[in-house]
Amino acid sequence: MGSSVGSCSEEKCRLVDCKPEKEIQVLEPAGAVFAATLTGLNEVDKDFLLFSGRGHLAAVRWLLTFGADPCARDSNCTTGLHAACRIGSLSLVRVFLENPSWRLLDAADAAGWTPLHVAAFMGRQSVAQVLVEAGAFGAVHSKTGQSPAELCTDLGTRKLLLRYTEDARPLAVPKLQLQRLSVALPATEFPGPLAGPPEAVESFETPRSIPRGNSEIRYEPFFIPRAAVFDDLERSETLLLLCERLSWRLFDQHAGRGLAFIVASGVTRDYPMDLIAFLRTRQFSPQQLGWFLSEDFSLAKILRMEFLNSVRLVDTGVISALCIALMGLQIPMDLQRLDRLMWSLAEVWWRQHVRAQRAGLLQSYACAGEYGGAALWSEVASMDDLHELFFSTVLLHWNLHAPVPRSQHLTLSAWVDMHRVGGRQIVSEDVLAPIYQAMAKKMLQPLQLIGAPGGLQSMSSSLCADLASLEGWASALGDGLDPEDVQMFASLEETIGILCEGTFSARNHLTPPIGRALQVIAPIVGPMPEKENAVWLSLCGPLLLLASGPSQCPFAFLQMRKVQLADVDPGRALFSLQSAELEARLNVILLLPDGRWHVSSMEKLVLQLREPSELKNWVLSFPQPGGPSSKGRLLPI
Repeated sequence: MGSSVGSCSEEKCRLVDCKPEKEIQVLEPAGAVFAATLTGLNEVDKDFLLFSGRGHLAAVRWLLTFGADPCARDSNCTTGLHAACRIGSLSLVRVFLENPSWRLLDAADAAGWTPLHVAAFMGRQSVAQVLVEAGAFGAVHSKTGQSPAELCTDLGTRKLLLRYTEDARPLAVPKLQLQRLSVALPATEFPGPLAGPPEAVESFETPRSIPRGNSEIRYEPFFIPRAAVFDDLERSETLLLLCERLSWRLFDQHAGRGLAFIVASGVTRDYPMDLIAFLRTRQFSPQQLGWFLSEDFSLAKILRMEFLNSVRLVDTGVISALCIALMGLQIPMDLQRLDRLMWSLAEVWWRQHVRAQRAGLLQSYACAGEYGGAALWSEVASMDDLHELFFSTVLLHWNLHAPVPRSQHLTLSAWVDMHRVGGRQIVSEDVLAPIYQAMAKKMLQPLQLIGAPGGLQSMSSSLCADLASLEGWASALGDGLDPEDVQMFASLEETIGILCEGTFSARNHLTPPIGRALQVIAPIVGPMPEKENAVWLSLCGPLLLLASGPSQCPFAFLQMRKVQLADVDPGRALFSLQSAELEARLNVILLLPDGRWHVSSMEKLVLQLREPSELKNWVLSFPQPGGPSSKGRLLPI
């Protein structure tokens, strides 16, 4: 959004659309907070503003406990109150107004917008009412000269604001009847945000039996299955066994790339149910699994919901639901990732209980004294409140068992207060007290927070040493990359970053530094690149894997059956590969950090070895060129 100010002396400008010669762009953040606007802040304050923008009361309260600055601002001078007004969270707005010393009510952002401007612009009538009652000025103008009422297009909110346009603050503002949309629900319909038409429900087990999947809820309607890159001629038992062994090692080193390899190689079908069953039964790294499932990739969201829904949560309480649902993964010590997991868990728990309630199978259940099943259901007003309760419980467990002085451990009364706004208790003490007492008694392994996976950096040998017939360093140079793929990018490192979906962590934190290992050059001349530009090659039967180091997860592979030798230059320890098919380009399968893969096409892949003595062994490992399809030349070794 922005406002432009300019003038034009031409008479015709009144008749046709004419852009002024000079424009002044005025930034209007309108309470929005983005990762790009949080530069310069510490991690606690960054999370504080992000969670404020989501209306996440529990997270904001915890972050204030951790030392977040309640007056923190991003680069647009947006405060937590601005962000809370944008999302329309009444509870969080009241929290920001509880302490007058924070002086947030009249705080202006870079565009001169106060929180009331934001609430007016977004049409948050109930929030505007609270701000005005707290004494917010209704006649304050932004840098473009607009008052809150002038920014407002919602009739009810505008009517409220027009009642108060004087510069002086009144002692009291008459309350207006807020406009609400009322929808009458049938008496037989269970009230809830996810309620839908009745469906056939399979019978459930008793609460104390071993949890099993709820097969009626699946997250596949918008999922398009991908076909493996191997064709039927290559699907031998030996190949599949090799790929399965490789998939375990790749996943435990880098979950996203490992998952891409699992599907691309055809180890399992590309359906959420099959992928989750495969991951659960093979006992992959819980740390890597938790890290990937808490990502915000599309595939991670789908698999996260399927993973949590693969166990039965009906009649569970908060602690029992957390322990059952999170079995097999470890929770990342990252509040944004934790929040994604807790939101998905709350949604799955809520959906399963909606269906159980419709089937008349919902029971009150107490596990270690905590509220469960219908008892918890009746105490929690919404899925949002349940989500925040799950989130707060995990942080409570961390706080009570963290290596900090006992004086910094949260008391029961302080934790109860976290779930209270004004005089309203969002979650009752009857629900919170048993959870707190259980958390204080002992540490629960499933609720421990784990840092980011660091990979197998301490390995003394290669990741694929026992599966590879040949390994070594080489400079890999792509000659003639497909223009439609990466014409404007200098390296496959940048290509992988661009092709990967969305997050900063995937493009940077988890992506091994490939350097300029694969460069677009033509012709190939000059000295051998430096060592940091090399890649690690592993020839594992019918696969050639490319990685940034011996212990790093491969970022690409080639199918040997579709490759043949093209050129050999013994003097430079150099050879090149091309497609074995007539007039076809060579395909390199890139394993993306978001769990997908991409086929990158090129004329040749030129490999320059660091150990010239190994040239003969490498050359003899590839099919020799011959016939009309040959595009290269051989020099004597």
